[in-house]
Amino acid sequence: MVIQELMRASLAFALSVMIAGTADAQTFTCAPTSDANVVAFRAHVVRLVTATDTGATARRTMYNVPQTTAAKVAFVARVQTCTAAGQAYYTALGVTPPVGATPVAVLKVSNNRYVVVAQSHREGEFEVTVTFDSKWKALGEVAS
Repeated sequence: MVIQELMRASLAFALSVMIAGTADAQTFTCAPTSDANVVAFRAHVVRLVTATDTGATARRTMYNVPQTTAAKVAFVARVQTCTAAGQAYYTALGVTPPVGATPVAVLKVSNNRYVVVAQSHREGEFEVTVTFDSKWKALGEVAS
């Protein structure tokens, strides 16, 4: 009887450790909007959506974002949105997110697009940006 109770306690402890480890892997935060890289990210997206030359039009198509005004490019600071964006980002890339709190920069473009980057994820020397619709379906992926 004592052995059975010890086995149950050991199993319960092992499961709690596994669950805790899984929860840590799924933690996302909103990148601070004052961070220089995040400010540069927004400036890049603003240039992308406001430019009118043919090169910009081609880049907009790659990112799958509409032409719009700078006022329609807004930082997202809502934790629930950043969490959904982080989960969708790593799922779209087919990679496992790093353990611990992972900041993601999320920009809402116009009414129905989210442009997301995680500065901790790179493909070689490139940062990867993913564009999503309002239901977190990936619409475009660009490494730059």
